[in-house]
Amino acid sequence: QQFATRLLAILELFTAEARYKTATDKVKRHMKKAAAGTELPDLSAFNVPFQLSNTQTIFATCDIMTKVYEKLGESSDELIADSSFRNTVEKADGLIKSNILVKLCNNLNNQCSSKAQQILYSIDSLYALNKVRH
Repeated sequence: QQFATRLLAILELFTAEARYKTATDKVKRHMKKAAAGTELPDLSAFNVPFQLSNTQTIFATCDIMTKVYEKLGESSDELIADSSFRNTVEKADGLIKSNILVKLCNNLNNQCSSKAQQILYSIDSLYALNKVRH
């Protein structure tokens, strides 16, 4: 249960920082309400010494989410029967879906649309150039 509670607190922090950006007072108020006394791990030291490509980021995110769901799936039957634990897991699952997966899919859709527009523009340019020559 501690794992699920801390995971939820980290996701709530991510949500608050994404929503309120640099308004630290609002982030703190959000966390007081959402985390309800859960101690957050220090995430400030997390530093990747190199740039990650989109593909590496997607695979790393999927690996992490797989481990999270495996850990949650290893919970005892008594813990799974606890409605408080189930609510925490469901809330964390919802935050993962809305904050990570939806944004990731939207980002990929935007990149694909942009690339398709570039290709169509190139085709139009080639067609116009060919039409001028003939």
